[in-house]
Amino acid sequence: MAKYCVKCGKALPDGVEICPDCNVSAAQEKEAALFTHMTPDAEVWKTAEPVKQRRRAKRPRSAQRTAFFYSLAAVLVVAAAVLIIFGQPASRVARALNRGEIDRALQIYRSTPRLSGGDQRSETVDKAIMAAAESICASYADHTMDADTAATKLAQLGSFGEASAEMLADVYAQFRESSSSQGHMDAADKLFAAGDFLAAREEYLQVLITDANHDAAKQKAADCLVRYGEKVSGEAEALMEENDYPGAIEQLKSGNDILSNRYGSFSDAIDALLPECYDRYERYLLTEAANLAALEDYEAAVRKIDTALADFPAERPALTEALDAYRADARAWRLKNAGERADADYAAGNYAEAFAALEAFRDTPDEDAAGAQALIDAMERRFAADKCAEAQQTFGGERDNLDKAIAVLDGALALRPLEELTTYRDHLAEYLPLNLVEAEFSGKEGVVYRNTGEFTALNSRTYTEGWIWGADGAELSFTLDGAYDLLECKFVDRRDDEEVVEGQFEVWCDGEKVFTSEKIVHPQVDGQSVSVEISGCGELKIVFLCDYEVSTTENGFCYHGICNPKLTKNLDDA
Repeated sequence: MAKYCVKCGKALPDGVEICPDCNVSAAQEKEAALFTHMTPDAEVWKTAEPVKQRRRAKRPRSAQRTAFFYSLAAVLVVAAAVLIIFGQPASRVARALNRGEIDRALQIYRSTPRLSGGDQRSETVDKAIMAAAESICASYADHTMDADTAATKLAQLGSFGEASAEMLADVYAQFRESSSSQGHMDAADKLFAAGDFLAAREEYLQVLITDANHDAAKQKAADCLVRYGEKVSGEAEALMEENDYPGAIEQLKSGNDILSNRYGSFSDAIDALLPECYDRYERYLLTEAANLAALEDYEAAVRKIDTALADFPAERPALTEALDAYRADARAWRLKNAGERADADYAAGNYAEAFAALEAFRDTPDEDAAGAQALIDAMERRFAADKCAEAQQTFGGERDNLDKAIAVLDGALALRPLEELTTYRDHLAEYLPLNLVEAEFSGKEGVVYRNTGEFTALNSRTYTEGWIWGADGAELSFTLDGAYDLLECKFVDRRDDEEVVEGQFEVWCDGEKVFTSEKIVHPQVDGQSVSVEISGCGELKIVFLCDYEVSTTENGFCYHGICNPKLTKNLDDA
């Protein structure tokens, strides 16, 4: 039959005679029987049904009083025993420890000199301390108490004197080992949950150092490597979604390097994703380069692929072929741009700059030298044609414009010594007058004077292209090879004195006289304008005739002469 506390009415465990809540003895069976009709969770008293009793013989009053005193004495004896047993300090300490009230137990213990200062330990207190220590360790083991709280409570238990600390030494050691292992396990689980798998693995390995048979730590340590590989792969996938393939590759390679260097292993997830990453990277590069090429930004297309090739561990034929093609396109594009810039300079009349730009491009390494030379050749043909046309327009069929037209060609030749320019210049030069004063003569007889300076006639006219005169019978010959058609000059007097002198000159072509001038009688103011047809003449000879008695060597035969003598070619086919 269950027993209940006579004071508070709570049910007492089997074999327990002292209520753990109010410390009152349950030895009084009569009073305890009052609680036999209350269930453990009842809130009201139950009264037993009335029982019919047999009528007993009536005792004498004195007997009744005697029985009452005996009963009262027995109750007092029991109460005294209870107070003696349950009122002792050691029991109070034990009860406080059983309730987990270590501070209260320490207070009672330290305030009782015969416990804290006595020579002999209380077995009751020691048992209670060990029981409390085991309870604390059990609470920590089932995670109802954290390690710090458990360590604090065990330290409090050890403060019941040095003997208590010595008694708990083994419990301390077991707790430290258990708390260390469990602490690493708890820390590892938190890191694992937070996704810091490598740090979690290190904590799991710490658990295995103290408990090599910890199956959960073994499994979790292995799972950490798998989950780390999956995490790295996931991060790489996110980078690939942003087209950051170099970053994804670096992420995967770094992940495998860490696993290899630290643990000598690799991740299946990383090993599976890495080649796919390279394939996707290649497709991305080809697409991006094609888009750039569509905008004629071939240089960017080349850079896109060329820079990325260093990221690949092996040759990628598709990328290499595309790179070669875009490089060729880039060279062609640069050549085209160089040609367009040179054309702009040419159109602005900056011919030297145009040719210099093309030549510099041609001489640049890795550029299309042959293509650049082709542009130079084309520009030279264009330049020759343009300058010949300019010279022809300047000439306009007028002999007086020949010098200007030839000057155009001379300027062009100074810039580009082209055959077309030389040919046309020489052609126009054939129609230039040949001044006999400056021409090379092939033969001379007698005294002949030639002077490139000015000649002032009696009429005060000055001739600037030189003059020739000679003694009577003097000859001067020129080899023409039929290059000229006309001889033109002015036959005039020079000296201003009273001497009367006659003078003439003759023109001979290939040994045949073709012209004889009229005589000039000195002093004669106006001279003679001479024009002699000499077409086909191979050798031209001029013979001077004069009054020998007057025109002598001493006076320089200078009374008359031919001024500005020149040979010209007909302009019919110029």
